[in-house]
Amino acid sequence: MSTPETTINNLEKMAHNAYKGGLYLKATQLFHQAGELAKEQQDERQRISCLFWEGHCFYLADKKDDALPLLMEAAACRSPEANPADIYSAATDAIEISLDRNPTSFCRKIIEQTRGWLKSNHKEDWRHQLDLLAGDLEYQRGEFDTAYSYFVHAYDVWCQGKYGTRYTESTHLKWLCITAFLRRNVSNQQRWTEVLESCSKTYEIDKITAQLARLLLFRARRSEDSEFSAAADIAISMLDHLEMIDGTNEEYRVSALRVLILANRYLEVKRVKEQYLLEEEGFDGLLFLGDELLCRAREVLGMEVRDDEYDVKFPDPIPPFPDARTGLQYLEKAAAFYVQAMDEAEDEDERLETDYYTRTLKGRLLRARRMRDAVKKHR
Repeated sequence: MSTPETTINNLEKMAHNAYKGGLYLKATQLFHQAGELAKEQQDERQRISCLFWEGHCFYLADKKDDALPLLMEAAACRSPEANPADIYSAATDAIEISLDRNPTSFCRKIIEQTRGWLKSNHKEDWRHQLDLLAGDLEYQRGEFDTAYSYFVHAYDVWCQGKYGTRYTESTHLKWLCITAFLRRNVSNQQRWTEVLESCSKTYEIDKITAQLARLLLFRARRSEDSEFSAAADIAISMLDHLEMIDGTNEEYRVSALRVLILANRYLEVKRVKEQYLLEEEGFDGLLFLGDELLCRAREVLGMEVRDDEYDVKFPDPIPPFPDARTGLQYLEKAAAFYVQAMDEAEDEDERLETDYYTRTLKGRLLRARRMRDAVKKHR
């Protein structure tokens, strides 16, 4: 006859297996059942652990409104029976959610408050999570050099082996790869990509992260005459892999689509867009849709392929134009997406105390309008 303790342990084991496989919503149900049983048994350590993991899985499934109350309850626990790692991990998850919603000043304040919690609990060896979150905040502000410094420091602490809490090695390396890409430092990007590809990967999302890093490296190394079919194949493989994972995972999906666009694989792009109904709202979604149309315009105007997120040189189109009429239509639609994103960009700039978002859109609009004017001039 099984005991309540055995049942709890079995439920947690099944929940963690679901979590590792990316079945986050199934995991939330199992963690919830285990947590309710732990509550009945007045087992505060198990209850807080299940509360954190249930909230964490809701967060990964992109159900942040369901996640936040659970995480806040776990983070507020001060019972001596509770595992400090669960309390701290709940707090850092709540901070991650705050990074997408709250002003920079608020986010910095709660990061520092949590550093104080680490100090008072003699857990400063766990600070790698807070360093990564501080880097994430700077990343969102467009301060990629500062973000990279935080990520390097966070990974150095993780490598000391005293971390004691969440964030896999792949999580740290993902951010190092992304910021190296955005800083256009190909040597650092290659280094971190190789480390990421060789490190242990327990979870499905970590395997997808390695594919993402390789795609970013393909983009950084792309030249006008380079063969890009291998990159496109990896992008399709990553999109297929993402179907196994709960949640939107839109940042991964968009990165794969950008590679397919650079490879002129527009039929696959259309299929994925239709399948996942990529949002025509929100800064990132609208920016991507505008960038896709800029690339389509270049194609029909007889121009070379350009990566609007990475390249630094964008020559104007020169005649002859294979299809000037369609090119101008694409440019008009691209500009409309950028204009549509401007209100949210202004809100994000105000929230994050930066001008990164409006500056990015203004740069794209200038690019589209220069192309339009060059075509009209020679028609």
